[in-house]
Amino acid sequence: MLARMITVKTTWGDWQIDTTAAGVIAVDLPALAKTPRVPFAIQNFGTTTSSDRTHLKAVQRYVDALLVGTPCPLPPLVLPAGTRFQQQVWRALMQIPVGATMTYGELARGLDKPNASRAVGTACGANPIPLFIPCHRVTAANGGLGGFSSGLPWKRLLLAHEAGSA
Repeated sequence: MLARMITVKTTWGDWQIDTTAAGVIAVDLPALAKTPRVPFAIQNFGTTTSSDRTHLKAVQRYVDALLVGTPCPLPPLVLPAGTRFQQQVWRALMQIPVGATMTYGELARGLDKPNASRAVGTACGANPIPLFIPCHRVTAANGGLGGFSSGLPWKRLLLAHEAGSA
């Protein structure tokens, strides 16, 4: 399975998306200092193969829907390797509906691991496909945001858009 890293130019900065012929395997989002004032759009896919373009068009559809709080089928994904527990957490994250959130503790209890909220947070931080395995939908029990591998400005932005309040 040969992976290709593609730099995708967007109105919200350059995204690094790793793909294979089977699907997206990793996403690295650019740092955001503040909420972008322009709508999200992919400006340039760069040099890509036909399967890359198919995956990136599916990424565009998914992100467009996500940012208006509408459910949309995921682009083709290759789920990352990880520990058994990480795999359980990542599968559970994919069940959280657009616009909904749950706490790290609620997710841990849902996995029958009531004392594993920190481990859930660690699994969220190890997620190489943020947005698509939606770890941004997990928050702290005290009402705070918790963390996000791409930074809290991204988490705020995604949650606000999904809730329809952006």
